[in-house]
Amino acid sequence: MTENATVLVVDDDPVVRDIIATLLEEDGYQVDTARDGEEGLRRATEHQPDAIILDVNMPVMDGWQFLDAWRDRPAERRAPVLVLSTVRDWAEAMRRGAKAYLSKPFDLETLEITLSSVL
Repeated sequence: MTENATVLVVDDDPVVRDIIATLLEEDGYQVDTARDGEEGLRRATEHQPDAIILDVNMPVMDGWQFLDAWRDRPAERRAPVLVLSTVRDWAEAMRRGAKAYLSKPFDLETLEITLSSVL
């Protein structure tokens, strides 16, 4: 893990957000959260996290729209994105610029390992 890395968790399910945030904080990460892609894009722009964990199915702005908007950012200001979703479309996530993909339901240890690999 990158020391004191900041991770933005973007998911409309408050239970999932809380589980991931708690796990990551226990591992020493700084965690920020957002409930949809629009809020996530705003928070990512303002706070420049080291990595983003992103759901796909969300209201307001979904994960695909987030990835499209995020890809338009200058490369040096773009954190790597790990898509974590029930939408089982690894190829689409990669095509839109994600660095990793995990399906829900997910294993907490696999999430930790995958996140570490994108940092």
